[in-house]
Amino acid sequence: MTLPSIVEIDRVALVENYRSLVAHVAPSTVCGVVKANGYGHGALIAARAALAGGATILAVALVDEAVELRTAGIDAPILLLSEPADADVPEAIAHELEMVVATPQKIDAIASLTAGSARLHLEIDTGMHRAGCAPSDAPR
Repeated sequence: MTLPSIVEIDRVALVENYRSLVAHVAPSTVCGVVKANGYGHGALIAARAALAGGATILAVALVDEAVELRTAGIDAPILLLSEPADADVPEAIAHELEMVVATPQKIDAIASLTAGSARLHLEIDTGMHRAGCAPSDAPR
């Protein structure tokens, strides 16, 4: 017999966990990763707790996840952890999302849709061979 799972989210504890992490890594900054609905805890609850605890940027996997946060009033920087599909780039730009890129083609595609106002993070493959450009291709 399988028993149902119950998850209780203690927002105060989550905020305190972030505060502790922020203090531990200072002067570095902390990014609150709230993809996949805040890993099942609720994206908005997790995002607000991360920011209240001192995180300075949030990260999600998909543009739709970021739009949900923006629509709820989150104005902190949001990083897309995966390179957006070309069709999603205009919406990412409209919501001022920071985008991961790995190819000159993606950089050029984004540049053609902006007036140089997009914030990009170059993803470099450091050995997992899942995503990112080869280190030797990074300068190009």
